[in-house]
Amino acid sequence: MKKNEKDVLFQYLQKVFKMETQKHNMLLEKAKTRKAPHVLLKTEIIEGKDLKPKDPNGMSDPFCTLYLNSDSTTPFNTSVKPETLDPVWEESFTLPVTSPEEEILNIEVWDFDPEETTREKMKRIKEVKGVKGIKILMKEVASSGKQNNDLIGIVNVPLNSVPTSGKSMWCMLQKNGKLKKQGQIKVNLSFVFEKDVEAAFEEHKHLLYVILMHEVQLIKEGSSEWSGEFSNLSEVILTHHRVQSGLTSVSVTLAQWIEYINVHILHPLAFSVFIPLLETLAKALQEELLTDEQVKIFWDAAKKLITSCIISIKKLQIETSFSNTSDQSSQILSILSILTTLESPKGVDLFPIIVYDWLPMKEDTGCDIKAVVKETVLQGSRDWFVHAVEKNNLSDVSEGEQKLNKLSTIVDQAILSLKTATNSHDKLFQEHFHFPYTKELYKIYEAKIAELVEPIVTCETAAMKPVKFSEDTVDDGSYENNTMQKGTSLFQLYHSLQQFSGLGKSLFPEGNEESHNFYNWFYPATLQWLYISHYKALQAIQKAVNLDHLVSVDDTVNYSSSAVDILQIFEQMRIFWKRLAWPDVEAAFTFATNMIYDICACSAYYADKISEKVERICANSDEVGRKFQITEEWCMAVRNIDHVKNSIKTCVTNFGLEEIISSFTNHGSVDTCRHTIQAMTNSGIDIVSKKKCEMLERAANKLAPVINGLLIDLNNDRINIDMLMKYLDDTLQQVHTNLSSPNFKHILYTIWSNLLNILYAQMDANMKVKRDPPFYKKELYIFNNLVEFFRECDEYTFSINLTTIQKIEEVLMYNSLDTSQLIHHYYLERKEEQRAMTAPVYGLITVKLQLVDNRLNVEILNARNLVPTRNYDTCNPYVKIFFLPEECFPTIPKLATKVHRDSKYPLFDEKFTIQLTPEQANLWNGLIMYEVRDKYLLSEDKYLGEAFASFTDIVRTDSSVKFDSIQQLHLKLNRPTNSGCEAFIALSRHEDRLAQEFVRRRKRMFPCS
Repeated sequence: MKKNEKDVLFQYLQKVFKMETQKHNMLLEKAKTRKAPHVLLKTEIIEGKDLKPKDPNGMSDPFCTLYLNSDSTTPFNTSVKPETLDPVWEESFTLPVTSPEEEILNIEVWDFDPEETTREKMKRIKEVKGVKGIKILMKEVASSGKQNNDLIGIVNVPLNSVPTSGKSMWCMLQKNGKLKKQGQIKVNLSFVFEKDVEAAFEEHKHLLYVILMHEVQLIKEGSSEWSGEFSNLSEVILTHHRVQSGLTSVSVTLAQWIEYINVHILHPLAFSVFIPLLETLAKALQEELLTDEQVKIFWDAAKKLITSCIISIKKLQIETSFSNTSDQSSQILSILSILTTLESPKGVDLFPIIVYDWLPMKEDTGCDIKAVVKETVLQGSRDWFVHAVEKNNLSDVSEGEQKLNKLSTIVDQAILSLKTATNSHDKLFQEHFHFPYTKELYKIYEAKIAELVEPIVTCETAAMKPVKFSEDTVDDGSYENNTMQKGTSLFQLYHSLQQFSGLGKSLFPEGNEESHNFYNWFYPATLQWLYISHYKALQAIQKAVNLDHLVSVDDTVNYSSSAVDILQIFEQMRIFWKRLAWPDVEAAFTFATNMIYDICACSAYYADKISEKVERICANSDEVGRKFQITEEWCMAVRNIDHVKNSIKTCVTNFGLEEIISSFTNHGSVDTCRHTIQAMTNSGIDIVSKKKCEMLERAANKLAPVINGLLIDLNNDRINIDMLMKYLDDTLQQVHTNLSSPNFKHILYTIWSNLLNILYAQMDANMKVKRDPPFYKKELYIFNNLVEFFRECDEYTFSINLTTIQKIEEVLMYNSLDTSQLIHHYYLERKEEQRAMTAPVYGLITVKLQLVDNRLNVEILNARNLVPTRNYDTCNPYVKIFFLPEECFPTIPKLATKVHRDSKYPLFDEKFTIQLTPEQANLWNGLIMYEVRDKYLLSEDKYLGEAFASFTDIVRTDSSVKFDSIQQLHLKLNRPTNSGCEAFIALSRHEDRLAQEFVRRRKRMFPCS
């Protein structure tokens, strides 16, 4: 070694031993005066490779001979390795050296050939390979009976090329100075001194400790960690000492094991440093390469390392919260796992009670590392929980809400701890100790959580009062019994415990007998959560309605933002339901029905709020003097309500209640539950539909005053009919364009019904003031226009009010006619009454009618079953003939049959011929009235009845048809009543003489009451 290199080493050692320069120089001079120790060359023959074959079978039986030039008479030989070209010796020799600078080590590799006879050699002829093998065999046969080893090659190593730290190298074999390949061997060469082995071992241990402490101190001043490798200078010093002391590799490893652990106790090292040392020593222990004393000091050091490992495991979960310790866990468990494979000496107590006072030690625990690891994990999990509680300052919190939040945090931390355990440690514990690490942690955490959480939850839920609020107070966010925040905190804790329990189910799929049904603690609070959920939903709905501008969200939909928002609110309710995930199916179904009720109630609430909003907008428009109009905003609100209503069933389905219902074992319960859900859903849909219909009807009702005013103005000639029709057309066009067909029909029906009511009311009022026919003609014109307008809008909706329409039309029509027209309409009605009769109550009259060339032949044949008006059982009947309307037949004389005495079955057989004008003959509504009277001599004739034949009943023929062939008409006799037909009522209002006389005359025909 050069002088400057020595100076560097000396300076480094001075720092390591913290020695002053003066003392260092003094000791150095003292060492120089000492006698140099005897030098020995330690030579290790490790292995050979690619040796040249020397036997007929293509192999060799190699061995080595080594000696120094100065002493070639005492060579050392290795063992023979039969039939190989790649021998492994691993044999060591120590050769004394006097002059290392001048000496040369010679290593010869030979092929061993035993003494064999020719016969013995020839027996191996089948093993010969190739021509070369035959030549070798022939040569051996020639020298049979002699031992003649063959030189494979030689190596010459000058010792001045071997450094003081030793040298490991591959050496090429040569023979006769030729470069032809003979193979190579690997050797380790080093110089050692004659020294006491135990003293050298202790020296090396001390040197290791001092240098390692120095290097660890340097690392602490920096930012890195000791990696298990010494610095270059430290490595040179330790190697020199190891080599020169002649320590075996096992002794060096044992020294490292002991001193690394001693340093670790003061300055923790990475556990990875110990694993390769332990693996080497474990192999040496199993091969019994250590002395009893060495075994003892190994286990004394191991006890210290075991303690460090156990303490680290105990703190594993706490430290996991701050850093990733999976690598360290793997290293610790590897160390302990290897140690479990070794048998400690008798009397060695690996786990003294004074150190492991926290372990529930048993007699059979002793040195059972596996049992201690398990107990350590359990105690560590308990320590972690105590640490979590202290860290969250739970004891410092008195208010319920804050305490609940702290508990949620603790449970969440437990979940994180278990997940970390699963991801980082569980597999390691399973691999090394077949120990379910995460499962054991879960059991401890669950017991501790139950012990901590249950009494607090029970107390807080008992103290909660129902959340009371009304829909009217949702706007300002006020409610009674302010438990909203506490309820929210309770649910957060419930959700955390639910996640914790879910983790347990994944760890124990077969079930855990020690598990706690935590959800039972929260049962009293569940209804409060539902109230809170409902209240928050109402708040969100109110906010959504307030922010809605009632315009489409985009071009693809026909509803506005609040309709989208409420469905999102329902989705939040569904998420809440999923998070609740109540495990008991019966209670879950009860809670589910509450949730469905809330969805239906929220939908109805939304319908009310959106309706109120648009009605306020419309009211503001009315205040500025405009007529009420159905706006696009109003239509958008209706579409929104429809969208929400149509989404109720889907929302309910998305709750996934079928899974709960299917869990019932009783089929009757399953059907009942399904029916209940369906009934609630349908009821909610019906309520929203009803509210929508009410909204439609309110709008239609607001149109009624406007329509009424326009009709009044129209009747008073202040506007024309076009203005009324335009208002209706604009309104219904808006509705038809923006609403669905059912909604359009509904509002159309309401508007039309209201309009009919208005017309009826106006008509009734006009009747009281006795308006003249021209007025009613105008009314009828307006009415007919409206009828046609609404019929075109929708025939079905129009037809629903057909009876009312016909009634109004009939009244207006009758009141628009003059007296003559009314009289004829009256007779036409009488004709219809006659046709409707099912039995001839007042008898029958038989006649024949024939029209030939405008000449009408009328024959009265007979009458039957006449009903006398006096108290006799007979009468004196005759028949008077009238052509109606009378004003159309002014030239026709009065016609009557003869009187037949005392007969209810008179046979008249009288024929009359009347010449008609073509106009009269073709009168479409002409009538022939047959009036049957009872002849009185001393008083006015009594009325027995009347019958009618229309001109359409007349048989029209030419002159070739005989009158006798004409078919008879059997007409039922009828008498007028005071039933109040519209024509008669209208005549009663007329003040002209003709009308009054007609009314008076007809009334006389009414039956006496």
